[in-house]
Amino acid sequence: MSKVLLSLLESEGPGLSTELARKLEAEHGMSPEAARKCVSRGCVGMKRLSYLPFPRNARFVYLQKDFGSFEYWRALIDALCTHTVAYGAALIALSFRGGLVPKSHFYIACGSPLLQKGHVAADAILQRLVKANVLRLMDVPGLGECVALEQEVNRQEPNYSALRARLITEEILLKAVRNWLRNLGMASYDLVAIRDEKPIPPKVGTFAWDLSAPSYLAPMVDRRKGERTKPGFVACDVLLAADLPKEVVGTFIRKCNTLRSLKRVGRCLQFFIAESYA
Repeated sequence: MSKVLLSLLESEGPGLSTELARKLEAEHGMSPEAARKCVSRGCVGMKRLSYLPFPRNARFVYLQKDFGSFEYWRALIDALCTHTVAYGAALIALSFRGGLVPKSHFYIACGSPLLQKGHVAADAILQRLVKANVLRLMDVPGLGECVALEQEVNRQEPNYSALRARLITEEILLKAVRNWLRNLGMASYDLVAIRDEKPIPPKVGTFAWDLSAPSYLAPMVDRRKGERTKPGFVACDVLLAADLPKEVVGTFIRKCNTLRSLKRVGRCLQFFIAESYA
C-alpha cells in the first residue's frame, strides 16, 4: 500500500491528508478506515507539515523532493485559503502587498484581531506560519523587522525599493485622509492616529488599522440616559495597488464584520482605499 500512496503523491502532488485518503477510496477501492490508516502510516519520502491546523485533524502532506517547489506552495496556499480562513486571509493580504510588509503592518493587513475570544490572534497566526516556513521574519535596512512570504524570498530578491515607494505614498495618502476627516468634522481633530507615527498601531476594538479616530457625529455617538456620551469611530485601511480582487476586499470585510459583532465597541465607519478594484 505504501507504493500506491507514493504513486498517488507523485502524480497528484502535495495536499491535505483527508483529500489523499478520499482519492485512495475512489481510485483504489479502499474502505475509509483502510485509506486513513494508509495515509497515517505514510511512505518513503512523505512528510507532514506541522503547526498549521486544518479541519478534522487533517495535515498537509508532501514528498520531501517537492518541498519548496511551485506545486508545493500553490497547494499549500490553496489549502489554507480554502480550509482555514484566518491563515488564508493573511497570506492573501501579504501576497497583494508584494509579499513583504513591515511586521507592524502585518497585524493591520491580516484581517484578524490582536486578541479576541473565539478568534485566532494575529500574532499566533504569524508565529505558526513562521514555524511552518510559510512566512519569514527578516530585517530590512531602513524599515526594521519585516514579514515576507517564504515562497517569494526563495524565488527572487525582495523588491525593497517598491516597498519603500508604496509606504511613502500611502503615508501621504493617510495624511490627506486625516485632513479630510478633520475638515469635515468627522473625527476628533487631535485624535486621528496614523500607523507608524507611534510604536503601537491605531486601534478600534480588538483590531489594528492604518488610521483610526473617535467620532462625535450625531449618528455615531451613543447617548444613553444617565451615562456618558459614547463616541463612535472612523477606521481606515489603505493599499495602493491596482485591480484588487474580491479576496483582498473580503479580508477587510471580514475584519469589519468581526469588529461590529463586539457589543461594547461604539458604531464604526470603515474605509478601504485602493488605487482600483477588479
